[in-house]
Amino acid sequence: MLHYRVTVNGQAYDVTVEEATSNSTVPAASALHPVPAADRPTPVPDAADGGVRATLPGIVAEIRVKKGQEVRAGDVLLLVEAMKMANEVVAPASGRVIDVNVKVGDSVRTDQVLVRLG
Repeated sequence: MLHYRVTVNGQAYDVTVEEATSNSTVPAASALHPVPAADRPTPVPDAADGGVRATLPGIVAEIRVKKGQEVRAGDVLLLVEAMKMANEVVAPASGRVIDVNVKVGDSVRTDQVLVRLG
C-alpha cells in the first residue's frame, strides 16, 4: 500500500492506495457523468467583474452558452472534466453572458474566470 497526502481546495486529506491484484476486477471506464449539484461547490461571481470562476482544475469538456445569451441562475454554462467526471459550472445568478473566456480542450485552474455575466 502507498500512502499519500493530497490537498483539494486547501483541505489536506490522507489517502491510502492499494495496488490491484491480477484477479481483482476493475470497472471499465465509461462516459463522463455529471457530479450531482449537491456534491459540487457552486461558483460565485466576482462582484467586481461578474466572473464565474472554476472551482477545481480540469479540462473544458463542453461549452453550453454563447456571448450575449441570457441565462438564469442554475443554468449550466459549461462542463469541466476532472478525474473522469464532468463537473457542471452553473450560473450563480441570472444575467447575460458578457464573455466566454475558454474553449473546449482548454486546461483551467482553480479560480480562473471562465465566463463573465452582466
